[in-house]
Parts: sequence; C-alpha cells; structure tokens
Amino acid sequence: IRHNYTPRVIYCDSRTAIAWIRDKRTASRKRYAPLLKAELFLDIMAAEVETIKVIHWEKDLWGETPADYDEK
Repeated sequence: IRHNYTPRVIYCDSRTAIAWIRDKRTASRKRYAPLLKAELFLDIMAAEVETIKVIHWEKDLWGETPADYDEK
C-alpha cells in the first residue's frame, strides 16, 4: 500500500490469514496486543485492503513459498 505497487496481488499459503483479510478481523477469541493491532489495521485500512487481490499459494503445485525463506 505504501509504495502503490500494481497489480496489488499477494500470494499467501495461510488460509487463516486469507480469511482475516477477507473478513477484516481475526477469528481468535484471544485478545493479544498483536491481534488487536492487526484488527485495527484491517479496520482503518479496509478500503485499501479491498484493492488487494489475495491468492492462495498452491504449494502442492508450486512448492514452498519463497517468502518462507526455507524456514519450514
């Protein structure tokens, strides 16, 4: 968002994260500060977040996501 990249596409291998972005909130009942911060961001930036296409990374077809930096 900050750098106005186009097209606005994010690949993500986490269905949980994709749901958070879609729903603009976390599904956790735990009230940890990082989760509250994520929800605040999603709420404040909702209009911008809507302009980003989030695609599930198909690791069975494409292998591990390069963003994991071989940490899995």
